[in-house]
Amino acid sequence: MQTLRAFDEASKRSSFTAAGEALSISQSAVSQQVGLLEHTLGVKLFKRRPHPLVLTEAGSKFAAAIGRALDLVEQATLELQQASQRSLVLAATPSLATRWLTPRLSRFGKLHNDVEVTLYPAFEPSQMRRAGAEIGILYGTGNWRGWNSELLARESVYPVCSPGFIVNYGRPTLESLFSYTLLRDADIRHEYWPTWLRVAGSKRQIVDRGPRYDSLTDMIAAALDGQGIALTRGLLVLDDLATGRLVRLFDVEARSRYAYYLVWSDRADLTLYQIMRTWLRGEFAFPDNTAR
Repeated sequence: MQTLRAFDEASKRSSFTAAGEALSISQSAVSQQVGLLEHTLGVKLFKRRPHPLVLTEAGSKFAAAIGRALDLVEQATLELQQASQRSLVLAATPSLATRWLTPRLSRFGKLHNDVEVTLYPAFEPSQMRRAGAEIGILYGTGNWRGWNSELLARESVYPVCSPGFIVNYGRPTLESLFSYTLLRDADIRHEYWPTWLRVAGSKRQIVDRGPRYDSLTDMIAAALDGQGIALTRGLLVLDDLATGRLVRLFDVEARSRYAYYLVWSDRADLTLYQIMRTWLRGEFAFPDNTAR
C-alpha cells in the first residue's frame, strides 16, 4: 500500500517532491517506493527525465486503475468508520442542558466514544421532534401524549446567592429577607417564592418586587454576579455550590411540582436509548445530584 500510495501521488502531481509533501515523507522516500514498485512489477512506470515526471504508457494505464482502486479503499474505510460511529440526537430543557448536562457529557464520551451526541434545546416533545430528537430530558409532570417517559429526578428549590453578595449586604434572616433584592421567575408556573416562604414559616409570602427572568440560566447568572438572591432548583446550582461560587442561605427547601423525566418516542433507537438511560440514571444517582 505504501508503494501504491507513493506512485499514485507522484503520478497525480508529476513530481516526487510534491508527492512527498502530500504524504509527509521525503522526496527520496517517494523515489525509493516507486523504484520498489517498478522492480516488483518488472515494468517502468515513469520516464527518467528532468522535471516534470512523465508516465510511460504502462504507467499511465496503471495509474488510472490504481487511482480508482485507492478511491474505493478510501470510500470503504470512511463508510466503515461512519457505521461504527453511532449518532444520538438528544434534546434537553435548556437550563438543565447548560447548567448540568453539558459539563457532564465528557464523561459520557469517555464511556461511549463510539456514540456521537448532538444536543438540542427543547421544552416540549414537539420541539424535540422538530430537532429530529427521539430521546430527551424534559421538566414537567411526566405526561406527554404519544411519548414514553421515566422519572429521573425530583427537584427542590431553595434560595442561593454569591459569597460577594453576603459580603456587601450581609447574610439575610427569614425576617429580613424582603429587604434584599429577590430574583423571580417570569413564568408563574415556576415562581416558587410563595411556596418556599410558606414552608419556611414566613408570615409574608408574596414577593411583589424584584427582577424577573424568563430564563433560569439568566437568573442564576445574575445571582452569580451578586445582583440578588435567587430561588432556584437544586440540580441547576449543584456545581456552583460545590465550588463555592454560590451559597445556600437556608436549610429549608420546597418540593417542586415538576420533575425531570427521560422522554422517548416509539421511533427511538432502542440501543441508543438504553445507553443514554443507563448513563443518566448513574449520573442522577450520585448522592449530591438530587436536591436535598
